[in-house]
Amino acid sequence: MTQNPYGQPAPYGPPPPQKSSTGLIVGVVVLVVLLVAGGGLAALLLLSDSDKDDDNDKADAPISQSTSESAGELLQGDGYSYTLPEGWQDATAEAQGAPGAIDTISVWGEKLDGGRANVIVEKGPSGGEDDPEALRKQWESNMTGSSDAKPQEIPGTTIDGEEAIGTQIERTNENDIEIVQTAYLVVHEGSVYSIAISGKIGDDDAEQAFEDILETWAWA
Repeated sequence: MTQNPYGQPAPYGPPPPQKSSTGLIVGVVVLVVLLVAGGGLAALLLLSDSDKDDDNDKADAPISQSTSESAGELLQGDGYSYTLPEGWQDATAEAQGAPGAIDTISVWGEKLDGGRANVIVEKGPSGGEDDPEALRKQWESNMTGSSDAKPQEIPGTTIDGEEAIGTQIERTNENDIEIVQTAYLVVHEGSVYSIAISGKIGDDDAEQAFEDILETWAWA
């Protein structure tokens, strides 16, 4: 698996598209490349170009029947599983070939590009470290990349019996849409997992979906 120089964002996906009046929601793809064993995490945010007004309209649009049918399906990852909330899809196949250690991706919407929100899970070796707090500084530093975004420590949580630390990063994309990434880092049986949701600031339904995902999380 290809890894990047420590602290450098990973190239991923096509060049940013031109502005379009038909863009979907936030279109945030967060790639958190796990390099914990070697020295840290690198993060890359890919933001689809979409008009702010159109994003606001789409955010309140009803979920189509096809996406609603995914509710209750089990997304199976490497060493864990969780239940997809209503309207969420398994989009892991869309990131095949991306660098780093992406294990699974789920998206609220029909596809990853332009989804209302997404959850990306990364897995890598813990390098013998069993305390996620010891990894926080490098994790947060590399997640922000070269941007001036400031990570804010948030209360940790328990993910199927394992203690996880949390962080939150807010940014404004090039279309002046405010986005937020909420992430948890957890060590389980010699592996470290970064579990992150990205979406629009103020989208309480997306945050609730993330809580539902974590509540249904089960280690294999």
